Amino acid sequence: MAMTQEVREPHMHAEAEYFTLPSGHKIPSVGLGTWRSGSDAAKSVFTAITKAGYRHVDTAKEYGVQEEIGEGLKAAMQAGIAREDLFITSKLWCSDLAPDRVKYALKNTLKELQLDYLDLYLVHWPFRLKDGAHRPPEAGEVLEFDMEGVWKEMENLVRDGLVKDIGVCNYTVKKLNRLLSFAQIKPSVCQMEMHPGWRNDKMLEACKKHGIHATAYSPLGSGERDLIHDPVVTRVANKVNRTPGQVLIKWAIQRGTSVIPKSSHEERINENIQSMQIRFCLNGLLFERKSRVRTELFWVNSLFFYKLQIFLISSPTSNHIISNIFDYLIFFVCNSSFHSYENNSNDLKSTNKVIHYQKIYPLKVKTQIMQHLTDLKFSMI
Repeated sequence: MAMTQEVREPHMHAEAEYFTLPSGHKIPSVGLGTWRSGSDAAKSVFTAITKAGYRHVDTAKEYGVQEEIGEGLKAAMQAGIAREDLFITSKLWCSDLAPDRVKYALKNTLKELQLDYLDLYLVHWPFRLKDGAHRPPEAGEVLEFDMEGVWKEMENLVRDGLVKDIGVCNYTVKKLNRLLSFAQIKPSVCQMEMHPGWRNDKMLEACKKHGIHATAYSPLGSGERDLIHDPVVTRVANKVNRTPGQVLIKWAIQRGTSVIPKSSHEERINENIQSMQIRFCLNGLLFERKSRVRTELFWVNSLFFYKLQIFLISSPTSNHIISNIFDYLIFFVCNSSFHSYENNSNDLKSTNKVIHYQKIYPLKVKTQIMQHLTDLKFSMI
């Protein structure tokens, strides 16, 4: 990839530009997300690093762009950026969540990225899928997840010098506590969706309690109506004379989380990282008091109905299957197409026996259905 560009140093060298991980390594406060970056990935990465001053790039095998990311990283380093100044994150996909596949998956990722090591390697989701599984998975495609065995192999990657830090994505508090009960090297980072429409307070509190750094993906919101166009955000942005994106990023950083907003547009890439230069404090103006927040409920677009037919049997032999089904359903909700709608609902009900819930309806509220599902799962396991 032929790219030439004047290299720009990061906007700030102050301590505030980074968060310190439990390992002592530093993670940049603002990174470049690459989900759905497609054919623009190489150019976006190169531009972000050499022109905008980014030093953190977040990607994953499942995004399908690691080779393009690798080309962008290679070009940036050829332009004069030192590898040790970069912070590169990737993730272990669900089909590789078996102890004998962890190292192989990482080496394949390193090959695609054209790197010798990763700064951070994350378990992408806490459930295992069969190779080639459908979405949502069909019968027999959700497999038992040996969390302890996989984590031991993740720890070995650190000991072998292939990865500097390890962590998790999309974990619940219960699963995080389970991981911490046997981990010899505790996760340095827990990455999860966080923004004013989905604050994820319980997980953030759990991370702070255990000294785990939290990274927010989709910090600008998610779904068909993201928070960039939210009238509350717009009003606050106008009040402080900043863009909505900068307000949302600043909100996340003030909570003590790093962020990885995604964009392939040079103007937006620059705007996002310039949040670090902005000297303003929201001081509770935005979303910190529930009285100031309009609860946003997200419905799946009417074109995307999903027929739920879930059989849950509360028995010791099926606990991992129940857990994995719910984790994947939460994953499905997170990755569906949403639009905003206001409604109060309590459709999901649980019993101590068998649940046969079969009804075609729009999957409700990103904030609410995930809580319903989580609560229901915890009551069954």
